[in-house]
Amino acid sequence: MHPRLHSSTTLRTSSRVRVPWVNISGVALLLLILVSIPVIRAHTESSGLIPAGAKLSVSYIKGTQVPVPPRAYGMKQDVARPGKDAFVPGPGGLTPANSNRLFDFYLRAMIAGGWTLGTKSDPGAGGEWSLLWLKQNQTSVLSLFTSPKTTLTVNLCPPQPYC
Repeated sequence: MHPRLHSSTTLRTSSRVRVPWVNISGVALLLLILVSIPVIRAHTESSGLIPAGAKLSVSYIKGTQVPVPPRAYGMKQDVARPGKDAFVPGPGGLTPANSNRLFDFYLRAMIAGGWTLGTKSDPGAGGEWSLLWLKQNQTSVLSLFTSPKTTLTVNLCPPQPYC
């Protein structure tokens, strides 16, 4: 053996320190996460107005797979914007509560139609919101603007070049 190397008898090795509470707390945290996921999912799925198992009967915007807003919300095609898929509320307007219900409708209807939610902006205090949906090679952006006037806009890519 080389004189500068230490023999195994003179080497100091550390002993393994065991901290049992770290192992127990890690397992407990993992179990807590696994138990809470189904509870959270059940709460978010049951918070909507449409029952989770209910079949939605919807009509679609012509030439698309995007549902037309239900008549209950009083939204009509915006004739001032021909060629655009935009909807405006009737004379009664759209309350923030109905805006939240419309948001919930599109969450459920688009998922039922096979779309995948890309991103969302939850309804604000005034009722404005935005949803981005993906389905195969198509993207759909649904936006409810409340200023300067309340408008639900649907943008599809393709055929529209920019979303």
